Amino acid sequence: MNFQAFNKSGGVLDNTEVVAICRALKVDNLKLLCIRECEIDDEDLYRILKLAGTCKSLLQLTLNVGIVSNFHHVELLAHCIKTNKSLTGLHIHGSELGDLGMKLLGRAIANHPGIVSLDVGDCKLGDVSVDVLYSLMLPVNNRPGITELTISDNHRISALGWAQFGMCLANCNSLRWLFLDYNHLGDYGASCILTGISASQSVEILDLEGCSLTEHTGQVILHMVQNHLGSLSRIKLSDNRIRKSTIEAIKKHISENNLDESDVASTLNSEWDHMSRSSSRIAEQFRRKKSRSRSSSTSSSSSSSSSSSSSSSSSSSSSSSSSSSSSSSSSSGSSSSESDSSGKSSSKKKKESNKKQKDKMKKGKGKNKNEKKKESDDDDESGKENKAKKKKKKDKMKSKKDEDDKKRKKEKKNEEEEEKEKDKDKKKKDKEKKKKKNENKKDKAESKNSDDENDEKKKKKDKKTKKKDKDADDDSDDSEKLIKNDKKKGKSKGKKKKGKASAGSDVDISGEELDEVPVFYK
Repeated sequence: MNFQAFNKSGGVLDNTEVVAICRALKVDNLKLLCIRECEIDDEDLYRILKLAGTCKSLLQLTLNVGIVSNFHHVELLAHCIKTNKSLTGLHIHGSELGDLGMKLLGRAIANHPGIVSLDVGDCKLGDVSVDVLYSLMLPVNNRPGITELTISDNHRISALGWAQFGMCLANCNSLRWLFLDYNHLGDYGASCILTGISASQSVEILDLEGCSLTEHTGQVILHMVQNHLGSLSRIKLSDNRIRKSTIEAIKKHISENNLDESDVASTLNSEWDHMSRSSSRIAEQFRRKKSRSRSSSTSSSSSSSSSSSSSSSSSSSSSSSSSSSSSSSSSSGSSSSESDSSGKSSSKKKKESNKKQKDKMKKGKGKNKNEKKKESDDDDESGKENKAKKKKKKDKMKSKKDEDDKKRKKEKKNEEEEEKEKDKDKKKKDKEKKKKKNENKKDKAESKNSDDENDEKKKKKDKKTKKKDKDADDDSDDSEKLIKNDKKKGKSKGKKKKGKASAGSDVDISGEELDEVPVFYK
């Protein structure tokens, strides 16, 4: 494929596109490579950067918004810049650089012979990166200084860093375009940068959009434009707290100075063209004189060699030739005098035209002054009207704000009441839950107590039954023992009675005989 530029933003970088880019880089056919906010594999990025390092035709490399997303990608890019020698522009806006990445890239760019345009906007740079940029802005040995620099949207640079950057600008004479939009400059940082620009007087385009500037900075810029304009031809100050009148005054002064410079350049160019034309005319006249003198000499030699007899004719011819030569000389003199007179007249006309232009410029300035006075008066009147309108708007806004505040207060009260009611409901529910829990606990405790009492009763009953059984057993044992004892006693008594009977009578008190021993315990 024979193409000199590749540009893609968004989407996925296909394999076919990667192959086409690599082929174009191998053949040294690609001049501009721009990839913005695309999804690309690390291997494909490695292949592209490796071939870009060896490509001799590549002039601009743009890898914006998420292409350089980590420190490994920064290392690959630094190696590519070290091996490449044809690049003039490097744009990596919206990359994950930081101060460490900027240091690494700065070393590679410092040894590159041709990079002039650098875009490191939204790259999370800090105060350390300012020193790196200062070393790159200055031309050293065979390396040119940076002429186009973009540092927009880097919020990590502090007021001290911007002061250092202003000092860098004061010592740099090669920078032409400077883009600082959407940085937190403030009045202090902007004043430091403006002092550096007024000292160098090389910056032509300055972008300070959305830099948190106030009317104080606007007055400083107006003073710089009026007294130390230098080569500044364009400035952008939108999205700042600067009055429109001051911005218009700044733009008018810049445009007037640029018009004056263009008029001077046009007059110089016209004078140069006239001088070149007059010099060419003089050269042509000199050549004509030489050709005529040569023709007259050749004619005189031919007449003398033809015949010596016709002396009169020769004399007449010589006289005619002399007359012709004198006429030619007179004509040449007249032409030269005419050219001189024409040059003088043209120079006079130019002087007169320049005077007229100057008079017109003076009249225009006078008119501009009158117009400015009228505009100032109109501005005063319009300012009064605007003030009245602003007061009305402020009153309306205040009334609206008061109404809104009242509505908000009412809403807040309603919300607070609703929250209170919700809290009350929650508290009631919590109390009910607690009561239920306590009741359940009491029921459980009572059930436990009843169970314990039943268990104790059962245990007592068991103990009583056991005691009764034991007592019955003991009683039976005691009765058996008594019976045994009684039997023994009865036997001993029987023996005694037998002995008595043998002695006398075996009769009881009642008079009955005792056959057996009475049993008292069963």
